[in-house]
Amino acid sequence: MRREIGSEWIKYKRSAVPWIIALVPLGICGIIMMYGRGGRGASWTLTQLFDKVGAIWYGALLCFFWGLLPALAAQLEAGSGRWSLLRCRGVRPGRLYISKLLVIVMHTAISTLLLIMLLIISAKLLGVTDSPHLWAGTLAAIAAGWLASLPLLAISLWLAEAFGWPIATGFGFTGIIIAAVIGVTSLGNEIWMLLPWTWPVRFSYTVYQLVIDPANSEFSYASVGLRFAAVLLIFAAISALSSYWFGKREVR
Repeated sequence: MRREIGSEWIKYKRSAVPWIIALVPLGICGIIMMYGRGGRGASWTLTQLFDKVGAIWYGALLCFFWGLLPALAAQLEAGSGRWSLLRCRGVRPGRLYISKLLVIVMHTAISTLLLIMLLIISAKLLGVTDSPHLWAGTLAAIAAGWLASLPLLAISLWLAEAFGWPIATGFGFTGIIIAAVIGVTSLGNEIWMLLPWTWPVRFSYTVYQLVIDPANSEFSYASVGLRFAAVLLIFAAISALSSYWFGKREVR
């Protein structure tokens, strides 16, 4: 599997993927800096900075880009006919598919880490000083949002391979609307667990509240842990089923 992942990683060096990974977090923190330097940043707290990240990233852009990245990955193979060439070799198709998915997961992890680093720099430049406890809650919430987004990547890659990259991109674009309406408002309080587009924003705010003020949190650590376990099981199940499907399909 290491060889397949290494080969997959090299493919994206001259594609748009590295630019997306780097520029999206940079753009988010650029917006934060723009607001801060405009005169409103002097009194900002870390909670307000996290609210900006939650609204811009988890509440909107993440769903779109988590659909776009798998779409680009699938189109890279389809446009060049590489899937057909790779499957002529003695490697199981399922391993090729899983290696592609794992590389996409690593790309999103790098983008999330970059977002965290740029957020720390932005907070320092804006003079935001808060306790280590608040920082722990913020960093844990951002990581939780990424973890909760993994099923979106698995679904998007399958859609891209099964129906083409426009469908996967449309899936992500649809998530912008659902995450903005259902994920960040009270309209989705009863149904958000049924909509994977809302999981990143909902899980991030849930973890933030739980770490910062567990006494007033709606959820306990045990219940949140069970929900995360369910999300990871869903990701694993979708990955396994789509890998099996890919191994049986005829590559054009």
